Amino acid sequence: WPKRPGRAAARGPPLPGWIRGWGLAACALLSTTVVPVPEATATVLRLHEDGTVTMATGSCDCGTGSSHALATLAADVLGLDREQVAVLEGDSDLGVMNLGSFGQRTVYIAGTSVERAARALRGRVLDAAASRLGRSPGELDLTSAGIVDGTGQMLMGLADLAGAEAIEGRAMIALDETS
Repeated sequence: WPKRPGRAAARGPPLPGWIRGWGLAACALLSTTVVPVPEATATVLRLHEDGTVTMATGSCDCGTGSSHALATLAADVLGLDREQVAVLEGDSDLGVMNLGSFGQRTVYIAGTSVERAARALRGRVLDAAASRLGRSPGELDLTSAGIVDGTGQMLMGLADLAGAEAIEGRAMIALDETS
């Protein structure tokens, strides 16, 4: 600072109530040739044989905490603990589309996709459990430990259900493509 140009001093004193100094401003603007830009993203959720869920999303956490927010949203909809949901993101090999992580769109747009995929997976899990237990899906609920009835009595472990479905060739997967 002592060596900075003396331009400010050469201009004379600032106007009353004004402060003169040095600063920096930055801006990022989405630019595209497609008008309007579609707010599109996709999410894939998979229940594994150990009772954990992997969430694949095209979004990428760039320091905003969106990964944690999306995993928490999925866990909440599914009725699981946050620690049961692992996030795979920002890898084009996953084949999960996303317009981008910028502005405030990640949790808003990708969150909608995560919620829809989680509701779909929850429905698949409860349908599979109902079929195995000879009950209606409406009589069952999904918790972090497994499938319970209306009184909270444990009927089947989540890992047991996912493992049984996998053995029979039925992967517990849900996909949402939001646009």
